[in-house]
Amino acid sequence: LPSPSWVRIKHGKYKDAIAYVFDSEQSNLFVKVLVPPQDFPYPMPKGSVALLDPSRLPKDTTVTDIIHDGEVVGCSFKGAKYYKGLLLKNCHRYHLEYVSSPHVDDIRLHRQSEWDTSFMQKTVAAFSMQFLRVGDAVRVVKGEVLSETEVSLQDLERVFRVGDTVRVVAGAYLGLEGHVIQISGDILHLCQAISKEEVGF
Repeated sequence: LPSPSWVRIKHGKYKDAIAYVFDSEQSNLFVKVLVPPQDFPYPMPKGSVALLDPSRLPKDTTVTDIIHDGEVVGCSFKGAKYYKGLLLKNCHRYHLEYVSSPHVDDIRLHRQSEWDTSFMQKTVAAFSMQFLRVGDAVRVVKGEVLSETEVSLQDLERVFRVGDTVRVVAGAYLGLEGHVIQISGDILHLCQAISKEEVGF
């Protein structure tokens, strides 16, 4: 497995969770992955999946910082290691399934953690490209365009215009369809096709 990459855990408590491959170069058949924790060293509602909140851990010697390149990137507590709130797990290679492009909703907490932000951005771009169709307006975000040319999909981004009909493919508004009525930076305002209500996201 390449590192970094994405995998789905196939067995155990974390079955079906998407995990970030942290270290696949171990000499045995195990791979270190980062996954949002499901057990917490402090009270949480049953079934919670969230990032670890280090401010809720004891302020004593049982908690130690994890330092990488001179920066605190996580902590260790009672034998568990957390990187930016994500749990480091050692998984058997045969209990993992490679995922080339996870759904962005499945990596929401990884993105929120801000761990390896450049890889997260590439993942979101790859996810978005599967919805690109012939005739869509795009903008080249890397390289130069002097005439008709071939451009890699990863060097493009979809452009939305007022009046476009869109369908939301991830997040809280999944499935919502409507027309773009206003664009403010990265925020689109839609008029829902059915109710004619305005929604901004």
